[in-house]
Amino acid sequence: AVAYCSWRGGRLPSEAEWEKAARGGLKGKKYPWGDEEPVCTRGARNGAQNIKCKPEGTAPVGSFAPNGYGLYDMAGNVWEWVWDWYDDSYYRTPSCWNNPQGPAWGEGKVFRGGGFYGNLRTAYRNRELPGVCSYNSGFRCAAPSAPVSRVEHPSGVSIDRQARAAPLLLPKEIVDRRGVRMNLIPAGSFWMGSNDGLEKERPVHQVSLDAFYIDIYPVSNRSFAAFLNEAGNQVEAQVTWYSPEKGRLFHERGLWKIKSGYEDHPVVNVSWY
Repeated sequence: AVAYCSWRGGRLPSEAEWEKAARGGLKGKKYPWGDEEPVCTRGARNGAQNIKCKPEGTAPVGSFAPNGYGLYDMAGNVWEWVWDWYDDSYYRTPSCWNNPQGPAWGEGKVFRGGGFYGNLRTAYRNRELPGVCSYNSGFRCAAPSAPVSRVEHPSGVSIDRQARAAPLLLPKEIVDRRGVRMNLIPAGSFWMGSNDGLEKERPVHQVSLDAFYIDIYPVSNRSFAAFLNEAGNQVEAQVTWYSPEKGRLFHERGLWKIKSGYEDHPVVNVSWY
């Protein structure tokens, strides 16, 4: 996941960035759309690919309505890797209040979003060892809001040159150097966590973040195959970036290909690396 985001000139979102993006501007709601329970109806405002949906497993990205920030699949479909190490008690430390990047070490890396079988509440926190490639593990990328052009900034994110002088006029949507669409999450504070959930989600606390961009959709098989065909499936920390045994991508005659019908499903079986 980290390598793919770097290939695009971006990075994984922090846990706080992910939760702010998932909340879509809502405060204290259970899900990205509000408090209504999720349904499996395609296009539904409170729709999400979850354990009750048929067929089981992942669905094409964007199968349900977006949240208030125009982001799809922030609940359900796949668990999403974020940058931070996991710590049950991190929310009780002052370092989590202003642009937090997580603890220096932890019990694995944070997973968010619930996937097609997990807990879909926006505040729910999960973890996994960074080298694990799960059949329900995906991700999306983030990028800073400050770049001024494709040429001048190493991230390669194209934004109007006036953005430096007038940050409030940052475009709501950009397209990065690999052609992936990203939406702006505005700077400011939000309330993170839940006092109604598990102990690891407490306490609710106010977090301030700089503006950033985040993928509108989870990374698809189509996009990840393009990355593997350019960069290869490298080994990092004794694990490969992608595990083909359970995924929808396969290597044939020197190329990474996608099982028919899964081009627009989110990629799974991706390690944090």
